Amino acid sequence: MNVAEASGYTVPIERPKNRETRYKLIEKKREMFLVQQMLETKRDEINRLNMHANLREDGLICSENMLESDTKSFLKFFNEIKEKTQKASKTLDDTRRHKNDKTN
Repeated sequence: MNVAEASGYTVPIERPKNRETRYKLIEKKREMFLVQQMLETKRDEINRLNMHANLREDGLICSENMLESDTKSFLKFFNEIKEKTQKASKTLDDTRRHKNDKTN
């Protein structure tokens, strides 16, 4: 007889059913933890990809604005060159006419 039996206290005996239920509970909690961890990982990846997409979109908008600005500058430059060419051509024609008039 041990001390627990002498005092009238009975030591609870672990039943196999309780042990199985406990293992199932631990396994379910483990699975829940793993699922939660996977969800957090996916959420983080989605946030990272969204941030990357936003940065790319901002970069594209900036590039588009630069392209528009460059196009306007080029058209302005092209029109100036065109006007200068037309003036030079007109001046050359006038000079040729003037020389032809003098020689005739």
